[in-house]
Amino acid sequence: LEYCEELKRIAEETKDKALLGYVYFHIGLSYYILNKSEEMFHNIAEALGYLNETKQWSLVARSYNLMAIMSIAKGNISVGMDYYLNGINYCKQYKLDDIIGSFYVNLGVLYQENSLYFEALDYFERALKLYGNEPGQYTPRKTMIYTNLAACYMHRGNLDKTRMFMEKLDIECMPHYDDEDYVYVDCMK
Repeated sequence: LEYCEELKRIAEETKDKALLGYVYFHIGLSYYILNKSEEMFHNIAEALGYLNETKQWSLVARSYNLMAIMSIAKGNISVGMDYYLNGINYCKQYKLDDIIGSFYVNLGVLYQENSLYFEALDYFERALKLYGNEPGQYTPRKTMIYTNLAACYMHRGNLDKTRMFMEKLDIECMPHYDDEDYVYVDCMK
């Protein structure tokens, strides 16, 4: 936050709108990490005008993701969904495939937590298509997506698909696990 304040001072002196958007976004991100929602929303709101004006679309999309996550964490699911949908629209408009995958995963988790497994499966499958579903191609996201797909299929009573994703976890992902992955996957199993 100290570095951001220094950068903000420089950006204001030089009237650098791109830097102001960048700095306000990172101040908001810092407050998000500190779980200070009011400060986060204030700074992200400041950032959005500058980010849109200077066409920093990936930071605009990431801003909507942060606002969605924080809104949902504070119990305002409908506002969070609106932020997710706005973020997805930015991602589609500006072809931000890596970021849209985060939205898909987050929406999948939200639906899964509310026992809407069909909807959750749809979003997890979309994320998997973006992050690569070729055998042997590993990303840490794949572990999380496969785990959630297995859990959703289990809740829907489709044990064949559940087993399929558990096997994918064992074959494609387990060789790359860190300690946290073992806990995450073993809890699902």
